[in-house]
Amino acid sequence: MPAFLVEKYMEQKWTSLNEFYKEQKGAAYQIKDGSGDKEYFTIIPNYILNHSTANDQALYLQMKRIAGEKGVCEAGYRYFTRQLGIGYKAYQKSLEYLLENNWITFKGTKEVITKGGKQKLFTYKVNNIWKLNTDYYKGGVKRNHPKPKVVLKGS
Repeated sequence: MPAFLVEKYMEQKWTSLNEFYKEQKGAAYQIKDGSGDKEYFTIIPNYILNHSTANDQALYLQMKRIAGEKGVCEAGYRYFTRQLGIGYKAYQKSLEYLLENNWITFKGTKEVITKGGKQKLFTYKVNNIWKLNTDYYKGGVKRNHPKPKVVLKGS
């Protein structure tokens, strides 16, 4: 029994625990999760994993991680190219893919002060695509297995 309930039980001096529990059964408690165990996690829909390249997935994951609970990503392209180990052209291609598929939305620019002086950052909103994910996978995944391109002789 939680400590606060034991204290309440002791204050009221019920004749039995059963009496105490009967009274508590109808009580409404509001419990706030302060454990912090949901911090430092990034959850992405399976739809992203099954409908994009490795670079697209990595960029989306980084943007979603940076956006966090507020849903807005503010980071420069240099950060992403360095973090993903890709060039600017590959970054631009993946960024365009995320924008075209409405997984992210361009929100504008923001000036920030860095060690190197003023920098202009593009800001992006990471869109909620959970409904798209759920609707797509509801009832199971329909798979189209690729046909082999090479046929071995004598098989």
